[in-house]
Amino acid sequence: MNPQRVVAIWLLYQSMKRRRIKRKFWTISLRSSFSSQQT
Repeated sequence: MNPQRVVAIWLLYQSMKRRRIKRKFWTISLRSSFSSQQT
């Protein structure tokens, strides 16, 4: 993973933590982003 991708995911995670979005949604979005990167 490139640093820019890590920073983007970290900022997204922080904002989602503040909004208290369900963990299930975070897991699905993270999983989809990882799977799309492996191609």
